[in-house]
Amino acid sequence: LDPAVGTTFYLAECYEHLGKLASAWTYYMEAAGAAQVAGQKDRADFAAKRAESLKPRLIRLVITVPEPLRALPGLEVKRDGLLLGAALWGTPVPIDPGRHALAVTATGKQRWQQVVDAVDEGKTLTIELPPLADPPRAVAPVVSAPPPLRHHGPPPAPALGPQRIVGFAVGGVGLVSLGIGAAFGGIALSRQAESNQ
Repeated sequence: LDPAVGTTFYLAECYEHLGKLASAWTYYMEAAGAAQVAGQKDRADFAAKRAESLKPRLIRLVITVPEPLRALPGLEVKRDGLLLGAALWGTPVPIDPGRHALAVTATGKQRWQQVVDAVDEGKTLTIELPPLADPPRAVAPVVSAPPPLRHHGPPPAPALGPQRIVGFAVGGVGLVSLGIGAAFGGIALSRQAESNQ
C-alpha cells in the first residue's frame, strides 16, 4: 500500500522483463518521483534514465472523441474496463502490448465496443470514436383482420348423425307396427260382425 522507492523500482524492472513496457515506464517514473521527494537524487536520476530509455519503444493509443459525442449526457469512455477521463481524450497514452478492449456508453444510446491490437513497439494507434446509435424501437406486431364472411345461398344441410339415424329407424318400426295393428284390428271387427249375424 505504501511501497518503498526500491520496491517500486524493482517492480518496474519486472514489468520491463515481461515486455509490459508501459507499466514499466509508469513505475520507473513513480520511483523517480518518490526518490526525488525522499531526497535520494542518485536513485531519482537512475529511475528517470530507465524511464527515458523506454520512451522510444512505447506503444501509444490516442482516442479521439468528436464534439457531437462529447455533448452526449452520461458519456463514458473505457479502456480495459477502466474509465478514461476527458483529460486523456486525444492524448497519446502509453499502453502495454496485446489486446485492449474499448467501450463507449451514453444515456439513451447503444453501447459501442472494439478490440485494439497493440503489437508494434514505438507505434501510435489512433482510434476515432464513431457516433453512438439509437437503441432499436419496439415494433408492434401487425395483426391482419379476418377476411369478410361471404354468403353463397343457404347453409348446407347438416349431415345425419348416428342419433338421427337411430331415431328414424325407431320411428319407421313404430309406423310399421301401427299399420299391422290396424290391419289385424280391421280383420277382427269383420269377423265379429260375421259372428253377430
